[in-house]
Amino acid sequence: MKALTFTLLFFTFSTLAFATSDKKTLTLTLESPDGNNAQTTIYFDQGITPSYDVHEDAKYVFSNITGIPELYSYTLDKMACSINGAGTLQSTEVISLGYHVSGPGNYTIRTTQAENFDPTTIIRLVDNKTGDTLDLRENFYQGQLDSNDITTNRFQVLVSSPVQYTSTNSNCSNSGGTITITPDSSITWAQVQLLDSSNNIIQTYTNVEGSLTFIGLAEGSYHVVYTYNQYTATNYFYLKGNFVVAQIGVPSQPIYTYQDVIFSAITTNANEFSWDFGDSTLIDGVAHPTQVYLIPGTYTVTLYTANNLGCSANAQATVVVLAGYAAGVNEAAKAEPVMIADGKVINLNMNGALLSSSAQVVVYNLLGQNIKTLPLNAQTLSINLENQANGYYLVSVRNAGSINTKRVFIAK
Repeated sequence: MKALTFTLLFFTFSTLAFATSDKKTLTLTLESPDGNNAQTTIYFDQGITPSYDVHEDAKYVFSNITGIPELYSYTLDKMACSINGAGTLQSTEVISLGYHVSGPGNYTIRTTQAENFDPTTIIRLVDNKTGDTLDLRENFYQGQLDSNDITTNRFQVLVSSPVQYTSTNSNCSNSGGTITITPDSSITWAQVQLLDSSNNIIQTYTNVEGSLTFIGLAEGSYHVVYTYNQYTATNYFYLKGNFVVAQIGVPSQPIYTYQDVIFSAITTNANEFSWDFGDSTLIDGVAHPTQVYLIPGTYTVTLYTANNLGCSANAQATVVVLAGYAAGVNEAAKAEPVMIADGKVINLNMNGALLSSSAQVVVYNLLGQNIKTLPLNAQTLSINLENQANGYYLVSVRNAGSINTKRVFIAK
């Protein structure tokens, strides 16, 4: 009982002191014909020494109780352990098992906790006496064992490394993505299939031993299904793309002259934007610019988009601009404001319009960026733009529900 208590305490200590987020634990059980059983634990973790280490492993304490089977594993230096630490499955780990039984009979070896491993990790039991190999994920071992057996290295547990993945994004035409899988070199997959999100089979390969690349893929969700004997494993992933898609979000029409009109770039994978509003106004670098039309008419708006990977797409939309004010504008506010530039100062005269308490003036540059906002509480207002570059600016007067915007040129 003292030895058992020591083993349990040691396991608790080693789990707390040496476990990492990558730790995987496998428990093997040996069951006798009359239902008695014994267990041994193998764990895979970072920095674990394959030879016996008192801080990482627990020696097996032999009981020799009649009718009770015993099962243990060996470290690299042949130490029998009840708890045995191995590496992190960068390649197949091979763990030798030992056992002791009281008499002949049909014994069973099974595993639990296999679901904690990556689905593409294959866990096999090799019987070196018969030459049989069994997949412990799907089956359990049953065979004749006897107390006279030479038990050292009779059985070995082989735990393979999971399949590794690399991928490249789909190209500008959304047809050149790749996914490369690299299985453990000790595993031959009977079949490997790539399927899309609708479970359509894209590509199928058989007897896969080394690296394999799926080509010609578009952006989207995929999954790979592996078959090993009767066992199947599935990995899911998303493949990105570099292609660009562009569409213009057009504001509600009709549009009126001298109104702020906000357009939107509805895009995929784009980070460069250029606009041509059809009236000689060009705006670069803004995804959602503000445009002001001064003359009624029908205009074709063109959006040019691209990304830094060399992919591009264009979109067009047609807008109709009407003269006057939008419906519902307060009649008392319709007096036409006058804007005159004097060097870099813009002088505004509201020309007798009634001013609401929230009236204001907003100045934009031609990129659609707001550079100045001022309250409007008098008939005249001087707007100082001394710190701005020479050129055209949009001055938007917002008063009593109306928006009146004019383009003004300033220069020193």
